Amino acid sequence: MGTKTFMANSQTHTPKWHVIDADGKVLGRVAAEAASILRGKHTPRYTPHANCGDYVIIINAAKVVLTGRKLEQKEYIRHTGWIGGLKRVKYSELMDKRPEFAMELAIKGMLPHTTLGRECFRKLRVYSGAEHKHEAQIAASENPINTADSTNLKVKPAKRTAAKKTNISALGNNKATKTINKNVSDGAAKNSGKPEKVKSTSASAKKADTASEKTTKTVAKSAEKVDKTSVAKPSVKSKSTEKAADTTKKAVKPAKENVKDAPAKKTKNSAENKSTKATANEEVGNE
Repeated sequence: MGTKTFMANSQTHTPKWHVIDADGKVLGRVAAEAASILRGKHTPRYTPHANCGDYVIIINAAKVVLTGRKLEQKEYIRHTGWIGGLKRVKYSELMDKRPEFAMELAIKGMLPHTTLGRECFRKLRVYSGAEHKHEAQIAASENPINTADSTNLKVKPAKRTAAKKTNISALGNNKATKTINKNVSDGAAKNSGKPEKVKSTSASAKKADTASEKTTKTVAKSAEKVDKTSVAKPSVKSKSTEKAADTTKKAVKPAKENVKDAPAKKTKNSAENKSTKATANEEVGNE
């Protein structure tokens, strides 16, 4: 109960090549045999909906036999599509001029009239003589290569081990040390004019030295920036504050003077008013 029905497809089916000699054989019998091979009915893996057939080569198609009086009575009828375009050709004439076409016509009528039948029909090769040009294909089909076995023999890449990883890291460290040594030697040559030889040390020590040099350089740069800002910014602020103080002092002085002069002006005005009143009273009394 656990078995499943096998269904052939293009991946599971590898077509072979078959040769049929039609010399002295009946046309219909040869066509039926070729059609069954093209459909794949000669194999136990036949699948009705799949193109699981083989290639067929028919030789000596000109020597095929038609039984009875078919050469005289049987006709190949076609129409051109125009009015009065019906064409009739007897098989006696057709077998003399185009024996391959007569065989192909018989086989095509025995295949399904669908896309599957057209695909099967493309695997047919018909020759009027005894020679054909498919010896290489026949030899390959007789000695097929097991593609399924060859695909299973693919070697999987091995996993990286710890030793390989350490070797890779060591190579990377060596490259880094080489570049560091080059940079150091170039800097020394620029400063002194003579290149100095750098002593070879371990990769970890050199990495630590370079890291410390970088940190000291960054600290020094940041300190210089802080000093510049601390020196420059207060000077700007002091000038601006001095200017603001001068302007405020100048504005405050006249205000104070005005405040001091205000009571004096009031007293003068009051005295003048009193004198005018007194004079007015005197004039009124004299009258």
